Amino acid sequence: MSDHAAPHIPTVVVSAISLFVGGPLTVGRELIAALCASNTFRRGELRIIVICLRRDFYPDVADHPNLQWVEKPHARTNWLVRMFYEYLYFDLWSRRRQVDLWISAADVTPNVRAAHRVVYCHNPAAFYRGPHDWIGDLRLEIFRIAYRLFYRINLRRNDYAIVQQQWLRDEFQKRFGRPQETTVVAHPVPARPDGAAPPAKPGAPIRLLYPAFPRSFKNCEVLIDAMRELRDLPVELTLTFKGDENRYARRMRKKAEGIPGVRLAGFLPKQELERLYEEATLLVFPSKLETWGLPLSEFRAYGKPILAADLPYAREVLGGYASSAFFDPDSAPALARLIRQFAATGTLPYVTGPVAAKEPFASNWTELTALLLRLIGAA
Repeated sequence: MSDHAAPHIPTVVVSAISLFVGGPLTVGRELIAALCASNTFRRGELRIIVICLRRDFYPDVADHPNLQWVEKPHARTNWLVRMFYEYLYFDLWSRRRQVDLWISAADVTPNVRAAHRVVYCHNPAAFYRGPHDWIGDLRLEIFRIAYRLFYRINLRRNDYAIVQQQWLRDEFQKRFGRPQETTVVAHPVPARPDGAAPPAKPGAPIRLLYPAFPRSFKNCEVLIDAMRELRDLPVELTLTFKGDENRYARRMRKKAEGIPGVRLAGFLPKQELERLYEEATLLVFPSKLETWGLPLSEFRAYGKPILAADLPYAREVLGGYASSAFFDPDSAPALARLIRQFAATGTLPYVTGPVAAKEPFASNWTELTALLLRLIGAA
């Protein structure tokens, strides 16, 4: 028998039990893929355990001897079940293992035994300052209250809290006393350049696209009102919901009745959405609340013009992107004027500039995973 014990391989646990759709699931996929793409993992010097709802939610992540999947398909049954996992089950589970880094990929800081802990904070509902809509969007109002509580619980026990933008880091400091030097701003994008699109032809049909799930803060009404003012132009608008998902969706469907060119396409899988990106003339993004606004960075890869709400999140996502312009998200006439200008000239008043980053900062997934692995000396 050898007198030398086998060297310890650092273990990273990614808890993703609430990720199942949309931007949060995309973030989970990209985070896990980036960890698996690290040189440390490729050399066999890192073990990764992913606790998720279902393995098949991550089809682009290849199996590997040092990658373990733990499926918990019932974890999203309701909030009580999720809290059981976050505050009791994970504590017991982690006691039986040597965990070097625990990454909670969805807002809540669980009770766990780990040498280092990190929480990735997606949901901006706690910081929404818009009008209350208990009837039209009850879910948002509940989240606004609940996430103020969930963000506070155990937050100080993390080495890092990860947010996607500087305005969120400012809010974490102001509301929860979280020091800026332990809150990482990490842009949820791959390391790739912006695309380049040919200039639009004046007078050509304008195809507007707004990919968003129907929530009151998504502000679809300003787009529909602008379309009403543009009836004399060949303008088409595609929204990615059917109109029966919730009360807000039904209200928007009724609001759009009789307006030519408005199409409710329903939820679209990734491949279909990418096809619409290729066909669209303009991405229009009037949302009043985002942690990032993933379609904004996805559409940058096509090099096409983007019209976005004149709010801090959009300014940060589109910083340095020449083909972008901004409008008052409460003014349909202002939005309609910009679209008319584009229809007539093929141009927009591009005025955006790059946003200066403050440390700690990661401009893409590769930089973020390197920062996290340095916590355990595995970078």
